[in-house]
Amino acid sequence: MIADMFKKYDNHARIILNEKKGEDSIYLPEIAKALSDSYERIYHAVALDIDGTIKKSRDDNIPTNVLETIAKVIKSGAYVLFVTGSGKSTVEKTLNQVKNALPKSQYLYRKVYAIDGNGCRLFFIDKSGNIKCRSILEPLKRIIGKEYEDLLNNIKDNLGGYFEIQEKECGIRLISNSSASERDLSKIISSWYKKIDQKYRQHGIKVVSSRWGNKITYDISNADKDHALSWFYTEFDFIDVPILRIGDQGKENGNDFTFLDSPYGFSVGTLSSKLTKCFPIYDSKSDKIYKDTDGTRFLLSSLKWGPRLTIPSSLVLEFSEEYCHTCDKLRTKTEHNSLEMLRLWLKGARPFFPNDIRRACKETEFNNLFDHKSGSIRLSDSEWQSLDHIPDEAAVLAEFFTEKDDNISKDGKYPGLIRSLFTDTGIILRGPRYYIGLSEKPSREQMEIILDDYCNMLNKIAKMDLVQTSLELPNKTKRFTAWKINLALLDNFRNSSLLLYNMLFQAASLNTSSRPYWKRILKDFEQYVALCIDIYYSIFMLDVRKYHDSIKSLNSSMTSFYDLKYNINLLYNFLESNGIPTDKIIRKWREVDHPGQIFSAINSIKNESTKLLREESNICALGLMYGGIELPFAFRSFFGKEYYNHIKIAGVMGISFYGQNKGSIITRQYSRDILESSIPSAERLEDLIAPGETAIIFDDNIMTGRTIELARDRLQTYGVKVPFALCVRFPHENRICQMKMKHHGGVDPSAMGKDIKGLVAQSPYSRIFTSTEGYKDVTGVFDLSRQRIVKYLKKNGLTIEEDT
Repeated sequence: MIADMFKKYDNHARIILNEKKGEDSIYLPEIAKALSDSYERIYHAVALDIDGTIKKSRDDNIPTNVLETIAKVIKSGAYVLFVTGSGKSTVEKTLNQVKNALPKSQYLYRKVYAIDGNGCRLFFIDKSGNIKCRSILEPLKRIIGKEYEDLLNNIKDNLGGYFEIQEKECGIRLISNSSASERDLSKIISSWYKKIDQKYRQHGIKVVSSRWGNKITYDISNADKDHALSWFYTEFDFIDVPILRIGDQGKENGNDFTFLDSPYGFSVGTLSSKLTKCFPIYDSKSDKIYKDTDGTRFLLSSLKWGPRLTIPSSLVLEFSEEYCHTCDKLRTKTEHNSLEMLRLWLKGARPFFPNDIRRACKETEFNNLFDHKSGSIRLSDSEWQSLDHIPDEAAVLAEFFTEKDDNISKDGKYPGLIRSLFTDTGIILRGPRYYIGLSEKPSREQMEIILDDYCNMLNKIAKMDLVQTSLELPNKTKRFTAWKINLALLDNFRNSSLLLYNMLFQAASLNTSSRPYWKRILKDFEQYVALCIDIYYSIFMLDVRKYHDSIKSLNSSMTSFYDLKYNINLLYNFLESNGIPTDKIIRKWREVDHPGQIFSAINSIKNESTKLLREESNICALGLMYGGIELPFAFRSFFGKEYYNHIKIAGVMGISFYGQNKGSIITRQYSRDILESSIPSAERLEDLIAPGETAIIFDDNIMTGRTIELARDRLQTYGVKVPFALCVRFPHENRICQMKMKHHGGVDPSAMGKDIKGLVAQSPYSRIFTSTEGYKDVTGVFDLSRQRIVKYLKKNGLTIEEDT
């Protein structure tokens, strides 16, 4: 990889060595690596100096070609921040020119900001096009109080002969008025600064040099551009998103030095001595270094720009009206998606179920099949009672869901079922065995229970023809109930398959010496899991031919399961010894575990995906673990034989900003090797997805958009095209208070339905009324769906220890 970067950036790296007077070509690979990261990534924001960077002098306008380039960056969805040592008039003039180059749009206006006085005030354009400002730092006069006059008199007495002295908003500016050289003035200022009383320095007062036209200036204040940019990073939730920086005074002690002291810093003027920071702007085609405004225009035109998927927390309320409008449109579209899914199902159901049952499925939108919040198969009381009268092999499966555990039953006080739960309105066919992470304390015994139950289900599925035991029953009403029982068996089977797959996936993601071993087992088991998912959705969609084909393939691929079974204790010990928490080894909960919603979400992108599959030789369906674990499998299953071999399945581990004390390595830095470690199901990353190919990102739920944004950016930096992501659920208006929490943010409403597709159901989050009390409502509930399951587990005799 270093060799490739060295070749690509060889000329640029040599120019840097020459410009910065490097002594040895030993720095070339290091410079090439830094340049590669800077040039290849997708940028969502740029911070620009003004004088000398986007215009030649204080009184000039921004040149038309530079202004057009800046406007193009903003229209791409990226933020533009101007950072200058000048004052209000310069900033307002700059913002007005930029505003006039843009279409009238609140969305675009809120992508443009400016900071004056090297970090004194933030200026922005409101939705009406007016320029407003707010303070970043208190004025120097207010910070040091009564001592300000002493400082001002000290400056007049010691420096008044060399400089014109001006009081500014945040400090004091010195403008050279003598014929002394820049070096002499620098010595004079340095000597004065060393002599001033410590009481001034303790307030963070510093001296920063700059130029104003042909005059040398020094600003005495506690502001500097790097501090201002760090403030912007924090205030606008750019903590994990690099901002490009362009200035013209990059030399040590220059006005832009600390600002450009970054791998993402470029100078169109003087440079610092840092070899892997504050880069010159070099065009290899014309073998030319660009300076001044030409350099800014060339660099902005050369890099890749794109929108964030996240609205910063500080802007959430401003976009709340647009967000509510988007949620209304999604709810309307959800009804359409649901009807489309039902239409497809009814086509397959016609030969098997009578009109009244098909009509009931349509009228209830599958609420007579799925429990609407958990996604479990649901039986009415009458259907449950009819299990005693289901004939032949179907009765074996009925017994499977009526099996009891005397410890849960507590002498008949509770039903005591291990695979079913009594609710307030019926019975769901997911029980303590399904929700083992919730119903049992995390332990090694859970793994043994899951494996035993899994082998029991596998034996039934392999030996019984589920089509014959349900869809070929003579009584059509009982046929529907028997079909639901069979679907529930496959539902439990698919869940256990995914739990085992997740264990393997974690092992293959860890950078250890035994990683190749776990990768091999994962690769084989992945094909097996795909068949388990195929079997479920083929029965759900009543595709008898696909079901029989999948069963046949499953029977011939048992070796991969037995390989895992043989290694299960080693796998558990390996994960435990590598510090994986017990409740993460066997996951307790997936927020979106509703096959009907999953199928509906995938069906909603059928047209776009079909077009991509016709145009591309290979598409990678990439699930963000753990929430997106099932979705790539379901996506490929949906498209069936025609495109099966054109869709490669993958998962990526560690891209999440929730429930972590610190981010994984892929959230903190990028390289091809780190990306490959996070996507472990191939020997080489290129075997799964290569630069120039296409990936669709899958996740269960979206709140801020940051997780998908990071995955998208990492893939695009690698050279992969990401046309959109798919999520099943979206947060509605009751989470706006959460979105405006400091450093949280919310998904950009303009991305919902465009960059983020699917979104067929609202997330079942409880309403919160304040952004200061965390995610839970006044009753201590966050996820209503999970709370509902916990309630039913307790109702059926389980003692549940809920998360604190």
